[in-house]
Formats: sequence, structure tokens, C-alpha cells
Amino acid sequence: MLDLLEKFEKVEIKNDSRLGDEDKKYCDRQYTLYIKVLNHYRNMFKLLQNVNQQDNDFYKSVSVENDYYSGTYKHQIYMHEFMKVNKEDFSGIMEETHNRFIERINKYFINKYNVTLNEKKFKDYVKLEKPESPSSYGYRNMTEEELDQLKIKKEEYKAALDIYFNNKINAELHYDLIIDDIFISLGGFNFAEKAENEIKDNAKNAVTGYRNNEPKYEIKNGKISFDIMFSRKCNIWNQYRIDLNSETYHAVLRALTYFDSDKSETAIYNKWVGLFTGYEKKEEEGIYDSHYANGVKVHYFKYYKNGKFDVTFDNHTNALTFAREFLGYSA
Repeated sequence: MLDLLEKFEKVEIKNDSRLGDEDKKYCDRQYTLYIKVLNHYRNMFKLLQNVNQQDNDFYKSVSVENDYYSGTYKHQIYMHEFMKVNKEDFSGIMEETHNRFIERINKYFINKYNVTLNEKKFKDYVKLEKPESPSSYGYRNMTEEELDQLKIKKEEYKAALDIYFNNKINAELHYDLIIDDIFISLGGFNFAEKAENEIKDNAKNAVTGYRNNEPKYEIKNGKISFDIMFSRKCNIWNQYRIDLNSETYHAVLRALTYFDSDKSETAIYNKWVGLFTGYEKKEEEGIYDSHYANGVKVHYFKYYKNGKFDVTFDNHTNALTFAREFLGYSA
């Protein structure tokens, strides 16, 4: 097996000019912290191994003083394993640390630029294959020569497994590897272009019928009426409720925010999140009234018990512009 550390030494680490200063500072900070954590865990593991060895040595020494018990386990009357982390468990802890570093880099760009990315794991960056244990099936019927061969295979497996765990424990990733995948996910666009494309695609998909591709909206007199909501009557309380948490509805709100803010806001307005999203809003809360949206181009929202959702713009021109740019309207 090619030594993992040698592979990483061959990787040329460079300052990625594709990142802005703020983004690079964040990645540098996370990388520094990540390396500190890895070194801390490795040092702790060494200490635990030393303590565990001292523990084992001690109980082996007192076992000869215990006359009541006999055999291999006579010392265990006093034995308690206070600290024990084997190499396999520790390699899992380190892999989780690698994955957290990868996740923090990805989530930073996802949350900052409101884009979707193909998020990978440690195992995707470091191609390590765990050795397969040799089968002992039918060992009772094996010849002496076959048993000797099996013993050799088991020793080779044990050595290969130790190398596998060591490679996981000693691995270190640089954020350049993650950034490379992030830019591949952008598909040749920058972050702003990627966000805009997603906003438009998601909004168009939200208002297009699955079966017949018919639009689920109507535009008239500066108003777009969407048929994308789910409203129901609660028979227990004899009142209507409307779901404001669907992906289709949120896709439209996000597109409206982007349009209203002249493409400066890529997430739903905070003021809209508090007032116009949530799992359900009740009739008694006034959800079916007309609501001032407090936007520049988007002025009013209106919800209906039949699942309709009206958006009133400041003028018909902006309603048409939004429909053409974000909903695929062509008339």
C-alpha cells in the first residue's frame, strides 16, 4: 500500500487566487484549528496508550500475589479498565475530525453564498481500502501446511490493518482539495451566478406542473396568483390552516426576495421569514388577511383557503419582469 503521508507530501499547497480575502482568511483559520485538534488528539492517544500499558503491567504484577484465583484472569478481581481506546476506535475519531473540517469549509460557502454543493467525505479524498480478513472457514479440516499458511495470512492481515489505521490517524487534508471540489460544483460559474441560476431554476420548477408542465400561476394587473399552497380545515377547531413551510413556496419567496432586492439578497428576507413562513398559520391569527410585504417592488401578500397565494407588485411591468425572468413566462 502506498504510504498516505508520501502522497500528501507530493501535493503542492498553493494560495488559491479564486478565493476572496475574507473567504481565504476563514479557510486558513479553520485549517489552523483543524491541525491543532489533530495533533491534540494524537498526543492524547499516545498518553492513553502509555497509561493503559502501565495499567496492564500493574495488574500483571499483582496477579502473582493473588493465591485465591488461578489461571490467566486471576488478577481481574481488582482490574478496571479506566482508560482504553484501541487504534481502530481512535482512527474512527480522527476520521470524524477530518469530516468535520470538510463540513465546516463546505457549510461556510453554502451559507454565505446560498448555493448547493456536492459535499464529500474524508473517504472520498483519501482512498484507503480496509484490508479483508482471511477466512478461517473449515480450519478444523485443514492440514498442518494449510494452517501454517492461514497463520501467515492472518499475520499479514494484522500488519496491513495496522498500516490502514495508521494512515487514517496520520492523514491531514488541506482546504485546497475541498475548494477544488467546490469550484467543480459551481460548474464554471462564480458564486453569485450559481446562486442566481439556482434561484431561477427552483422558482420555475416550483410553479410548473409535474405532469403537463402547465404553469401553476396567473398574472393580471400587477398581480401574480400562485396555486402552490396547501390549506386545510381543522375539523376539531373548525378553522382553516395553511402550510407555509413547503419547498415550492419557499422557492418563490426566495425568488421574490432576490428580485425585490435587485439581486443583492440570495436568501428569503428575514422580515418575511418571521411573518410568512412556518409549519402552519391559523385562520384565527389572521393569515388569510391581506398582508403588507414591505418590499420595494413586492407590496402585498394574500393567502386563500383554496390554496391560492397572491403577490401584488408596485406595477404591472415589474410583475411581468419577474414572471418572465424567474417563472418562465413567455406571453
